[in-house]
Amino acid sequence: MRKRNRRNKQPICECCENLIPIGEGDHICGEGDEPKLVLDDYQPADDYGWGGGKFFREA
Repeated sequence: MRKRNRRNKQPICECCENLIPIGEGDHICGEGDEPKLVLDDYQPADDYGWGGGKFFREA
């Protein structure tokens, strides 16, 4: 059986340790000086994935 390479997986904000729910389906990223809205009504917002995967954990 072949092992799959997990390095090629695209990181997603839903698996990040810095994702903070703020209600109504909105989530912010707590990384950096100023929080950024990454999910708007459970849909990716303009700043989705801006962290580049530095703090992603295994799903």
